[in-house]
Amino acid sequence: MSHIQLKRNKNIIIDNTLKRHGIIICALCEHPINLQTNHKKLKFSLDHILPKSLGGHDCLKNLRLAHSICNQWVGGSLGHR
Repeated sequence: MSHIQLKRNKNIIIDNTLKRHGIIICALCEHPINLQTNHKKLKFSLDHILPKSLGGHDCLKNLRLAHSICNQWVGGSLGHR
């Protein structure tokens, strides 16, 4: 999947989450994500539900929002999914 398509998927996930909940919650720690932060560890990232290292894809069904630090902590494992 191209970088442009992945960015488009990220925007779709953000829009859908905001429409449903009015707030974005980290899928891993369940704390709010501030989209405006400049703090590297608290920025958001796309988490793959099934990690790419285990055959996961960049499709919308396999992506969710998480803090960068939470996503790094889980890494390529299936833990806390």
